[in-house]
Amino acid sequence: VTLQNAPETWEVRDSQEAKGETLNEMPDTIQKFCEQVNTDSSGPTHAPWLLAHKIEPPQEKEALYALTVLEIFMNHCREKFHSEVAKFRFLNELIKVLSPKYLGAWATEKVKGRVIEILFSWTVWFPEDIKI
Repeated sequence: VTLQNAPETWEVRDSQEAKGETLNEMPDTIQKFCEQVNTDSSGPTHAPWLLAHKIEPPQEKEALYALTVLEIFMNHCREKFHSEVAKFRFLNELIKVLSPKYLGAWATEKVKGRVIEILFSWTVWFPEDIKI
């Protein structure tokens, strides 16, 4: 799994879900992607934006999956990934999902709730990131 073939990773995930596999049953795929993010020089800067694109409406299932992967990456990826996610530019992408002025009108309540949960959890887990 590489950042260059990340769309293929999403296709693998879709085919695995079609077979009834859940996110919890695919740790190897997520772990390989996380390792790639940590080792690729551009990984920490590109991966959050790849996930942000997947979080946008209208695909609820895909958005929830991307939010879960984002949360896993925040727990397992290195400081450079954290600093990219903690930038106002990225955080604003998450806020747009909540705001009816932007994407909030199309996002489901489940996705909005998950975004709120994640943002709140980051304030607890990463108190040193002032922007979060």
